[in-house]
Amino acid sequence: SWGLGRVDVFVRGADQAIWQLTYTGGAWGTWSFLDGALNSSPAVTSRSVGRLDVFARGLNNQLWSREYTGGTWFGWYSPIFELSGGLTSAPAVTSRSPDFMDVFVRDAGGGISSINWFSGTGLWSPYYSLGGVVTSGPGAADWGGNNMVAWAWSPTGQLYEYVFTSPGGWFGPFPRF
Repeated sequence: SWGLGRVDVFVRGADQAIWQLTYTGGAWGTWSFLDGALNSSPAVTSRSVGRLDVFARGLNNQLWSREYTGGTWFGWYSPIFELSGGLTSAPAVTSRSPDFMDVFVRDAGGGISSINWFSGTGLWSPYYSLGGVVTSGPGAADWGGNNMVAWAWSPTGQLYEYVFTSPGGWFGPFPRF
């Protein structure tokens, strides 16, 4: 959510499109059709008040995104870089600051790969591997100060944790449980 008193719920419908339900002013609205031809659940982040970025895996097994800003939904697009072999999970996304978005996916090799967007350039990075072999799609969160973490289940049933600290960079995977 981008502010107090607002909740946005996103789901992939039986029609393979994304749908949004919003709670504001003490009441739920009606479902809004956001279009798309997707084969995963959506992941959403809000980098600032009045802004939402939605991500999902498209029917071509690549990452697709749609943004809401200034009261307008813009069309679906795919970042310029494609992941070799495609995504094998739904994405996870976090925004460590209003200037960055980091998207995490399980790649064709079974590892976690990431791609990020920086407002200073307005461009996406190429995909890069965080290593490890996992059996689930990732989860992700930030904890402020330009720091973030991603998780996924290992083949042995342990939760792998990947940690990004600024200025240290990426560490992991660390088995946690």
